[in-house]
Amino acid sequence: MKIWKLVSGIISVILSLPISLQSCAVGCAYTMGEYDAGTVSGFLGFIAAALVFSSGVISIAKYRLKNGNTAILVLNIIAALSCMGGVIEFHDLAIWGFWALVCAVMAIVMKLNPQKFESETTKTIHENKSFFMTDDSMEPVLPRGSQINVLTTKTIESGQIAVINYNGQTLIRKITYNNDFANLEPINTKYQNIRVLANNIQSIEIIGVVTEAKQGVV
Repeated sequence: MKIWKLVSGIISVILSLPISLQSCAVGCAYTMGEYDAGTVSGFLGFIAAALVFSSGVISIAKYRLKNGNTAILVLNIIAALSCMGGVIEFHDLAIWGFWALVCAVMAIVMKLNPQKFESETTKTIHENKSFFMTDDSMEPVLPRGSQINVLTTKTIESGQIAVINYNGQTLIRKITYNNDFANLEPINTKYQNIRVLANNIQSIEIIGVVTEAKQGVV
């Protein structure tokens, strides 16, 4: 679903350009001929172009996230209705109205099936790896020098301790999150908690979930 969201967003942005140009041409031609219906069709085409463009921008910006589908749905429904209103005088609007309708239907699918979207964007790969605690950021739960067994995965539940890459640095942190942000929490309070907003969540690469810790020497 995330691929659809990205590709459809790109198509919508590109598609908005010919809608605008042809709407301008139709509006000007009918205005010069003093045909009010054509003027209305051109205006509706402009409205549809703006809505399709806005929907495309949101799709591209939110393609990694589950949110944004309501805005995409509303914009495309209004765009489709605008196209229907001008299709009698401006026949190409039928094609663009159909595209807006398809995007609206897919937005409904993504809203009704968030689990499908989630499973596609966070596929789990099972593999065991070992790491060592090189600092005391997770003491007393994970003492410095202990060997950490990690189950590699791209899926993590809020409250689990995980090994992650963040801004080029490998960290072991407790991760809590909601729809707006994720917290990378050390247990040792002398270390700083890191809050990552949802629009920057791609900066966190999850390596795996900590399953066991053994005492050792680094």
